[in-house]
Amino acid sequence: MLSALDLDSATNASYLGGAAVLSLNPLKVRLLEGEPREVEARVAFAYPFAPEVGDELLLLGRGEAFYAVGVLSARPRSSLQAPGDLEVRAVGGVLRLQGDAQVELEAPDVTVRALRLRTFADSLQEHAQTVFRWVKDTLSERTGETQRVVEGEDLLLAKKVVTLAEETVRVDGSEIHLGH
Repeated sequence: MLSALDLDSATNASYLGGAAVLSLNPLKVRLLEGEPREVEARVAFAYPFAPEVGDELLLLGRGEAFYAVGVLSARPRSSLQAPGDLEVRAVGGVLRLQGDAQVELEAPDVTVRALRLRTFADSLQEHAQTVFRWVKDTLSERTGETQRVVEGEDLLLAKKVVTLAEETVRVDGSEIHLGH
């Protein structure tokens, strides 16, 4: 671990050492070197990082002005944050996001744009209040079996309907109305 350095003669800095994060907004830390005391610090990282309570930061300070300039250790969950919009690009390459346990996307509104979108999964679950799907040309599905449970009315509107079966077609209902 770094020890506190008295750098007054070289850089006017009076503290360079570790600090434990005690609280956020404002960032309050406990100095780990020299005289233990609690101070407020400003985040001055060269990269987007959001400290959490319990993290250990590298602090640089003089007098009552302290700046968090690095991360010595962080909790297992790290956070990458940036003020305003954030764009992640792989210019001329492939962007891969991978999580050992899972990957989650969460926002009030999510948009995916692609010329071609492929999804590969052993199991797919979708939960929604309302689903609207608009297909300009053809919607094709190939399944082993299809089961549909509709709690209300099931309405199909088409110019022409064709139902083909190699074996039995069964229609079962307390009443069956054909025609107008």
